[in-house]
Amino acid sequence: MSGGAGCGKTFAMVCVVRTMIEQRWVARVPSEGKRAMRPFMAWARWPETVNEFRVTAAVREAGLAEIAATVDRLSEVEVLVIDDLGAERLKGDYAEDWATSQLDLIVDRRYNDMKPTMYTTNLARRELMERYGSRLFSRLVGENPLFEVRAIPDMRVVNGKGGA
Repeated sequence: MSGGAGCGKTFAMVCVVRTMIEQRWVARVPSEGKRAMRPFMAWARWPETVNEFRVTAAVREAGLAEIAATVDRLSEVEVLVIDDLGAERLKGDYAEDWATSQLDLIVDRRYNDMKPTMYTTNLARRELMERYGSRLFSRLVGENPLFEVRAIPDMRVVNGKGGA
């Protein structure tokens, strides 16, 4: 889901996830019990995830192993939501930035295993391709069509102190 800041992308994604959870509850709990609701999805705020990768790699003795475990968990979960894709800070360009290149590992594994990956971003279609390259763009958008939210005012500004 792509659109400008404050247009409601994250809120809309929360609504989608809530519906998924409700549908899973109704469909699977009667036959599977509480096992049906075991953690089956993950929500990763991408700028924070990338920052955590960098800090973990730099300051923790077992940092790379911790990062690998996080990449594995995000790759293997049934449903993944990546929130605010493209808002992370790059060190150099994407191809040279180790922390954000972990995104490629996650998306590629999920693509190969045919697992849904949903995402929100402020980047337009062309900006996504320019930032992450055609290979990753194809894996993100191919099975997960990019829904572009029409331009509306930033709801945080309109409804908050910044509005007129």
